Amino acid sequence: MKKTSRILAFLMAALFLCLAFTACGKKDGGADPFSFVYNDATVKIGDSEEEALKALGNWASYNLSESCGGFAGKDYIYYYKGFSVYTTPDRNGNIINMIELTSDEVAIPNGLTIGSSRKDVVKAMGSEGTAQGESLVYTSGTVKLTFILRDDSVTNIQYTSAV
Repeated sequence: MKKTSRILAFLMAALFLCLAFTACGKKDGGADPFSFVYNDATVKIGDSEEEALKALGNWASYNLSESCGGFAGKDYIYYYKGFSVYTTPDRNGNIINMIELTSDEVAIPNGLTIGSSRKDVVKAMGSEGTAQGESLVYTSGTVKLTFILRDDSVTNIQYTSAV
């Protein structure tokens, strides 16, 4: 009887630990899909170019052009493995105005990546979003998150300004 009680107590403790670790290991972990996370860096649309690039680390290459926005200066595209960061001038220097995921090597905080299905997007984002052609668009505050689809599979993910 004493042995059975110990085994039962052990099994209950093991079950409790499994449930606890399962809850802590949720795929999305409550992460905000409207912020881009790469390694330990979190970058948002409107962030300072200087601070964002410092946080993201070394880029592979970049392109620049004269800005056609409302402020004089240069637009930059910084290329990383699996994503690109676009910047444009504003009142206080260059800011992040688009982040584009281009390969399945990088995922957004809720686990979606290039190659995810339309069904995966709707499940992770919690709704169908707004359909714009072959794209699903989600907006939160000043950030627009666009999933470009082909044959119900994500081919591109873009963070842009919603304003």
